[in-house]
Amino acid sequence: MAATDEDLAYRVAYGRRPSQFGIVVWSPDGKSVAAAGGVNSFGGASGDGVIWLWRAGSQEPILLEGHTGGVGALAWSPDGSRLASGSDDHTVRLWDNATGSPLHTLKGHSDSVMSVAWSPDGSRLASGSSDHTVRLWDARSGRELLVLEGHESAVTHLAWHEKSGVLASVSEDGASCLWNVTTGQRIYYNYDRLSWRHVPTGLEFGGTSTWDNGDLLITAIRPKAHQTEEKTQILQTSAKVVLAGDSKAGKTCLARRLAEGTYVEGQDTTHGMQIWTLPAEKLHKDGAPPEGQLREVFLWDLGGQDEYQLVNQMFLHDTTVALVLFDGTRGGVGLENAEAWNERLAVRGHAAMRKLLVRSKADEPGVVHEDDVEAMRARLKFRESLAVSAKESTGIVALSEKLHHAIDWQSLVLVSRPPAFQRIRGQLAEARQRGKCIVYFEELEKQLGQIGHDYSAGGLETTLEHLAREGQLVDVRLSSGDRV
Repeated sequence: MAATDEDLAYRVAYGRRPSQFGIVVWSPDGKSVAAAGGVNSFGGASGDGVIWLWRAGSQEPILLEGHTGGVGALAWSPDGSRLASGSDDHTVRLWDNATGSPLHTLKGHSDSVMSVAWSPDGSRLASGSSDHTVRLWDARSGRELLVLEGHESAVTHLAWHEKSGVLASVSEDGASCLWNVTTGQRIYYNYDRLSWRHVPTGLEFGGTSTWDNGDLLITAIRPKAHQTEEKTQILQTSAKVVLAGDSKAGKTCLARRLAEGTYVEGQDTTHGMQIWTLPAEKLHKDGAPPEGQLREVFLWDLGGQDEYQLVNQMFLHDTTVALVLFDGTRGGVGLENAEAWNERLAVRGHAAMRKLLVRSKADEPGVVHEDDVEAMRARLKFRESLAVSAKESTGIVALSEKLHHAIDWQSLVLVSRPPAFQRIRGQLAEARQRGKCIVYFEELEKQLGQIGHDYSAGGLETTLEHLAREGQLVDVRLSSGDRV
């Protein structure tokens, strides 16, 4: 059956996964072929991360090296000029076919990349991962555009419709989705739980009727393109603002003042990290999101003690804005500590991260010279330097405004999330805001049921995995057997 704009048909094939197989893909013109290591018996990519590229008429391959994990997905752009590869190292890489040189390394997934697919015009690339997400990228700049949440297991196959721009995805638990990548909405969802012996082995638009030979099952699913799109997904953009600095630099007091507008006398120093969340419009009136979207600011207060510094560096990679605090009453020592944190940000952060240098405790007499502060700001390329007092609220309005302007909302990735996933996040965020440190898993399930949250067991597990990878919670099992 031919696929039309009124009848989007695609085929999902299921079959037994062999213990080992290689990946081989021909370029559209048939003049190049790329190959990489296959899949191991545990379902992950195997091999050394090297991609072998042959040209027609040559027996000598070009080796494309750069991945640090096995390659589990390959796809040529529609014009054959570029090759996309997905790997166990959590990245997608783009390669130039003419030279074999790398073009972009796409970072965003938190687990193995299992599928990649180009849009029909070659301008965008979709990737599916064991982190249960589909991500959309600008293929020319390498910028991440959209994160699609909704699958509850690894996303193994992707396919674009030739005309409508609709993207199809299949996960290894048998769930299939259709996405409108312009709006970020999931326009179709079908969940056919597979038996243990079946896994998805293919996906394409333009399916045929069902065929089953005992080992291989091919099923045609034909959702209608003209069906009314239900705006069920929550669209949210998040800005991660990290407060970094030496212990007792005043990070917790400042975060509380920004998030809650309060000050706690004798505030205990942070152990590990604390997180506050607030709507972007609360930080600044001009931060209100476009209609139908949410914008949220995460304030990450990182403990400055020596024993926490190494662990906290793991959570700097996706920082949007860094507030580097120093205690002005400590003179040169405070500036030295701020510079040390700046070095950590330089190593662990990314190029688009913006930084503000903040002198805390401005209500107390300082021994640091303003010329020294300005010299360090210019030398280390901080956008601004400000003096604030969380206690007296001095400089807080100015800091909020500078922080608002430092967040480039248009460049941040938009996340499309099912309401059930969002409600689970909200329940845990509310517990955290109340100061609750430990939540028993059984207690969480009970609370979700009592307040009428509609969720699946797989959705709860997927949301907890997302939150753990983001550093917002730790999921452990106690010696008693209780999961917390």
